[in-house]
Amino acid sequence: MRGDRLKKLRESRRMTHAELAELLGLGVRQISRYESGVNDPTGDVLIKIAEVFNVSTDYLLGIVDDPTPHLRVDNLTEQERAVVAAMRRGDTTAAIKTIVADV
Repeated sequence: MRGDRLKKLRESRRMTHAELAELLGLGVRQISRYESGVNDPTGDVLIKIAEVFNVSTDYLLGIVDDPTPHLRVDNLTEQERAVVAAMRRGDTTAAIKTIVADV
């Protein structure tokens, strides 16, 4: 894992090592080890970190530079699914109508 990214995310939320450790169920020293690159988190901890900061695991691993998690269809509302489906079809008008219909 890219420790510098974890540190940047933690600091951007004004979160202490202790606060993050508590959220993850870890010791304070372990957070410091992750940030300094001494240790890497297990897969389960990596997923928890991604969920806490709402970033993708690929971002934490340094595979991609965009921290935004990939779109997951299972957590979208019906309206959001309809907008995404319309955009994928290239039907911007239908997407806009779907958005505006709920306002």
